[in-house]
Amino acid sequence: MTTFGLRTDLGFPGPLPAALFVQAGLALGINEPAMRAALRRSVERGLLQDRRVGRSVEYDLSPSGSALVRQAGARMFDPAALGHSTGEWTLLAFPTPPALRNDRYQLGTRLEWAGFGRLMSNLWITPGRVDASAILDYADPAEGQPAAFEAVAITPTDVASLIERVWDMAALRQAHDIFLGRWEAVEPSVDDQLPQLVELFDTWGDLLRADPGLPAEHLPPDWPATRSAREFHRLRDALWNGARDELTRLLPRPAQR
Repeated sequence: MTTFGLRTDLGFPGPLPAALFVQAGLALGINEPAMRAALRRSVERGLLQDRRVGRSVEYDLSPSGSALVRQAGARMFDPAALGHSTGEWTLLAFPTPPALRNDRYQLGTRLEWAGFGRLMSNLWITPGRVDASAILDYADPAEGQPAAFEAVAITPTDVASLIERVWDMAALRQAHDIFLGRWEAVEPSVDDQLPQLVELFDTWGDLLRADPGLPAEHLPPDWPATRSAREFHRLRDALWNGARDELTRLLPRPAQR
């Protein structure tokens, strides 16, 4: 999915050949069978559509896959992705605890991308304002009608304690440590900027699904969100043009008339 997000951001609409994914995967240490299996899973989950063109296969985003890429892209480039400071929270209330796996995979994925944590069995919360309609479209009508609210904490709510109850802060810090351990002070690749950019976006996405962007006023002074965001934007800017050039070379050329 990261490759499709980059395809759009870099200005290359349309389907992508399977060979492009295989080549990018090999540069990242992912063998061809594993990459093709990942593509098949995305088709089975309704995120990708495939079609055969001659002896090759092309993949494109399905409508739901396009919606997910838009949601993920909006968060990945949001200046407040790792630090909401307005004091507002978005809450989702489900009549019954939502099933998040198998056929409800897309609902769970969207909750993750929006930074939601479970406050109670039927109640989910995330910092800042979130477009809940794009998430609740994937709730199961058979489980009842969900509801969305925007709220602020009032006395006697202890926001810091609430945060620790909803999110595993040690796991969040570890997610930052992993991201920074991979990218802090790393210089851009000379020859493989597209694979490096794909990996950067993949690991940034992993971090955003772990860290909802909690308000800094309720976090320890040494919280690493600012460092992580700085490294992401530094490398993204350095790799962008080279990655676009590499993608241009990898895409099939239109047939000459």
